[in-house]
Amino acid sequence: VLVLGESGVGKTRVARALAAALDRGPVVRATLGSSEDLNTIISELFGHERGSFSGAVSARLGLVAQAHGGTLILDEVLNLRPHAQQVLLDFTQFGSYRPLGHASAEPCHADVRLIAATNGDLEAAVREGRFREDLYHRLSGFVLRVAPLRERRDAIPELAQAILAGEHAPNDLSEEAIALLSAPHLEWPGNVRQLRSTLLRARARATIRGATTIDAYCFPELGGSAPAVAPTRLEGDLGTQFDRVVRARGELEREEARLIRLSLVKWGGVISRAANEIGMKRTSLISRMKCLGVSRWPDEEEQGR
Repeated sequence: VLVLGESGVGKTRVARALAAALDRGPVVRATLGSSEDLNTIISELFGHERGSFSGAVSARLGLVAQAHGGTLILDEVLNLRPHAQQVLLDFTQFGSYRPLGHASAEPCHADVRLIAATNGDLEAAVREGRFREDLYHRLSGFVLRVAPLRERRDAIPELAQAILAGEHAPNDLSEEAIALLSAPHLEWPGNVRQLRSTLLRARARATIRGATTIDAYCFPELGGSAPAVAPTRLEGDLGTQFDRVVRARGELEREEARLIRLSLVKWGGVISRAANEIGMKRTSLISRMKCLGVSRWPDEEEQGR
């Protein structure tokens, strides 16, 4: 299965939903397109044996072995380098693989259903020689295109409510807020990912005001204006109001850190590429990473805790 769509439309969620519908064992996600090193790709996909390289103090199962009997989701498959495409093609053809440092003459085998996803034009990449045609045909037995948010505005109200429910947010959206989110002049270039961030910021603004409903004025970046009659005071004493501000700021910072980590993982820790995607200068992103405690590599954060 091949899932296509712009960045942020929810390709991974669609892939996970497909895997869940199959009800076929574990679901494992791999994001390998940013790696230049073939051994790194082999180690991630197929694992490695003890002593196969410096630092390999123990054997490690690859993502393919972890997904045995289930589904492996390959995110941003278009970013795979040519040598990695060949390795993946061999596995799709024969279902066999060799972990890095595998000494036996007999290869390992895995029964895995592949779901590939990308925001690029694979057909154009095939024509330009950037992606193997034989691998494209192996992956595209069934192609599912996820439409961008601007082409399915009628789904925005339901999506917005689902996002808030998924964040365990008690806030409801007012009719004016729903109308603003669905306005025809909004292009939503970041698609569902942008919608989610926008909603969480609006929820934080509503929380600061002590409101239980997210109204249009909570979306100033979308053109939402303040209410005609602003509340003269917030509910609760100053301590309560300050606590609301602190909690709302914490939510925004956690969301900012999450999005930065997603971009860094996508681009293999290359800060300049992540900064370009997010829309920040490289130096500004480095500064925010320091403030938020975000490392280029998630493993480094875990070790520091």
